[in-house]
Amino acid sequence: LEFSDGTIIKLLSHHDLYDYTLNKYITIKANNANEFIGHEFIAFKDGQKELIELINAVTSCEYIEAWSLISYKHVNTITNNLLSLTPAIDKLYITDEFNEDINYDEETIQKYIEIYGTYSYEEWKEYIPYQIYEGFNMYYIPITVGKGQVTIEDIFTYFKWIADLKEQGILTN
Repeated sequence: LEFSDGTIIKLLSHHDLYDYTLNKYITIKANNANEFIGHEFIAFKDGQKELIELINAVTSCEYIEAWSLISYKHVNTITNNLLSLTPAIDKLYITDEFNEDINYDEETIQKYIEIYGTYSYEEWKEYIPYQIYEGFNMYYIPITVGKGQVTIEDIFTYFKWIADLKEQGILTN
């Protein structure tokens, strides 16, 4: 992916970027990247937010390094200066309900809570420690389940993945 400021992002299979034009996170893949040419994306340079345009998408086959960042309670990451989500856990989060300040639209989130409810730690404590419940914002997961972004089976797959990472010493907390 090539952007108007010269930024290049190489994808393994997909990447989730915040599309300012659509006001939501989108998943870019080789087979849909051209649909987003001309859209604006948020970049951070020298601590300042700026909009840059996707101007080109080229498919190639090469070896690249890839990282999947996950931080405690915060799912946004900055990839090559662009606001993005870690693809490893992107479906767990509400990715399409933002206000003009790029914060969750509280009114819409409250409506979703009324429709889908929330999870308490009591519902998950036999499966995960509290720090995972809190760190992955499990409180809001019924919204993404209700919207069809993720299934309960997917969530248990994530838990197994986390446990495997901890067992391998890759995840330390």
